[in-house]
Amino acid sequence: MTEVGAIRLAPRRWPSYPNYGEAGPAWLGCAPESWSVTRLKHSCQGFVAGGTPDSDNSAFWADGADGTPWVAIGDLTRGSRVARTERTLTAAGLAARKLAVLPAGTILYSMYASLGKVATLDVPAATNQAILGVIPDSRMLQAPFLRWWLESLEPHVRQFSSSNTQDNLNAETVRNMPLYLPSRSEQRAIAHFLDRETGKIDALVAKKQRLIELLQEKRTAVISDAITKGLDPDVPMKDAGVGRLGDLPRPWTASPLMRLVDPERPIMYGIVLPGPDFPGGVPIIKGGDVSPERLVLERLNRTDPEIEAKYVRSRLAGGDIVYAIRGSIGAAAVVPDALEGANLTQDTARVAPRTGVHVGWLMYALQASPIFAQLEAGAVGATIRGINIFSLKRADLPVPPQGEQVAIRQYLDLQTRRMDELVESVRGAIERLREYRSALITAAVTGQIDLGATL
Repeated sequence: MTEVGAIRLAPRRWPSYPNYGEAGPAWLGCAPESWSVTRLKHSCQGFVAGGTPDSDNSAFWADGADGTPWVAIGDLTRGSRVARTERTLTAAGLAARKLAVLPAGTILYSMYASLGKVATLDVPAATNQAILGVIPDSRMLQAPFLRWWLESLEPHVRQFSSSNTQDNLNAETVRNMPLYLPSRSEQRAIAHFLDRETGKIDALVAKKQRLIELLQEKRTAVISDAITKGLDPDVPMKDAGVGRLGDLPRPWTASPLMRLVDPERPIMYGIVLPGPDFPGGVPIIKGGDVSPERLVLERLNRTDPEIEAKYVRSRLAGGDIVYAIRGSIGAAAVVPDALEGANLTQDTARVAPRTGVHVGWLMYALQASPIFAQLEAGAVGATIRGINIFSLKRADLPVPPQGEQVAIRQYLDLQTRRMDELVESVRGAIERLREYRSALITAAVTGQIDLGATL
């Protein structure tokens, strides 16, 4: 059995090499005796850095297909190949930064942001400064093998990086990265094998991700049905008087959210500029923290108490609801007692239920489709979407009597727990598949399995 990190590869139909020789870095182990242990710079023709022309100069930027494709990190991380880009450059834009146009087949490598991501360039293009174009010497090193080799290094790439505010590489560091170099025929066999086997894994991952989407859709549907119709299918219905809610059970009322909160603690967002993490300061909840597993004291950033002192009115108490109003809008979670006195950023809003409003019911109500649809319709922003507090306060909710609120919360706790457990199980399976995929790539490109023997 071959071990790669924490993943074990069961004995397969592909044999091991008979002999292993020169060792590279300790984390890569020994290469097969017939392979070379070298560095990228000895098997590549060029390492070409990119740049970004002045984004405000319209003379540098072309419309769509009229210019030269310009690859940014977003283009690189969408898949293993880059055939189109969001933006294109004019000849003047290329000249302004003396940018080279890389040939199709170049391997693109991310030197910061999404560090260590790899893709093959399908069309001639220039890149920004975060991406290095690596052009292999085809007499020794074939591009498909190089792509898989660089992908195998991704789990280890931070040991090559330097950091000020974020991890990054430079062209010289990439040039000196290690390379295990098999024969050209073995490179072809390895690349073909990995294309085939990772394709199977990726297809299975995609099916499991779709299953998660379906479970989450079902979860939302179950919540929405209980929140808008209650638990009794035979209850008489009436017009809610609010077009966005339709018919409601007869004993229920409709109310804007602002009337369901403590009048002394109205709905509001928090600190606009909390500054960098301040050890020992006041815990703050950002939009990305709005989930039960994230609302843990040890996982939250903190802000300077002097900054927080100006935002006393947005402090939290146990049993409040925090609601994400920017970015991934609509996430909601109940504040645990351990976070009493914490505060918010401007990406989140506090919803403090008044007496007579059950916090668990209200949290589910804020996740129901008819309520979320009202908020999403008013969301603004091109890159980071957000809900304004005015819209949140005026979102209409169907309100059952308090006893029914408790019963609905208990019912939804049971129903959603089952679905959440299944989602976590599927996510675990996806993680194991991805770990196996990574281990398989490493095993193939470092010669732990002899794919050349199958030629």
